[in-house]
Amino acid sequence: WKKIWRDIADSCSDDWRRMSNNLRELWENGSKKLSAFGDDIQAWWKKGDELVEEGDEVGKRVTDNVGVSDLNVLNGVMEGGQEAVDHAPTSGAQSLIDELEGNQKVADDVAESNETFLTEVLEGGTTTLNDWVNKTSDLSKQAPIEIPSNATVKVQAKNGYDQITFKWTENGQNYEVRWHTKTPGAPEGQGNTWVVSRVTPGTPTGQVRTEHILVGDTWIPRYQWQDAINAYRNGTATTEQLQLLKDGHWQAP
Repeated sequence: WKKIWRDIADSCSDDWRRMSNNLRELWENGSKKLSAFGDDIQAWWKKGDELVEEGDEVGKRVTDNVGVSDLNVLNGVMEGGQEAVDHAPTSGAQSLIDELEGNQKVADDVAESNETFLTEVLEGGTTTLNDWVNKTSDLSKQAPIEIPSNATVKVQAKNGYDQITFKWTENGQNYEVRWHTKTPGAPEGQGNTWVVSRVTPGTPTGQVRTEHILVGDTWIPRYQWQDAINAYRNGTATTEQLQLLKDGHWQAP
């Protein structure tokens, strides 16, 4: 038994010795590799520092060049701006003068047109409401368009003028013919006039309600007629608008 245990002890001792040697060898190899890895890290770090320093130098050169370029551009802008400022008062004042002169010319032309309109107004009649209150049938026969005998008649004393209105429906359209005396704001010397309008009703199928005024032999939209009236009141009516108002006010008895 002693011999057996000795052999076992010797065998274990040999195994332990071999294991110890292997561990020592592994440790030495690991230390060498770790040291080499550390050297690589130090080399990379050094290279990083060199790249940072090189980048700083490049950035400095770029900044210096950009600074000079920016200064040149800024100087050019300032010089151009000063030149613009130097010329601005003269050109601006001249533009303002030209604009004012142009506006004055337009105003003079409008005033002249209005003056011409005032001197060429439709004379019209000078009868009064009392002259026709019992003779509306006779009055209707002198209208610009034919008024049917079944038209409804409305006699009104309005604010500053008198009016007689004839209304009827024909072919789905509503007609209105107004006889009226001179209205407030109308040109001096203008007499009685007719105004003829026509309304096309809207429908559930999508037809939009529209209103027109008879000007000469043309039916024009109501808004165009109203624009001309407003322009005349404001003293800004064009020659075309003045003519439109003349042609849409028919001479009446």
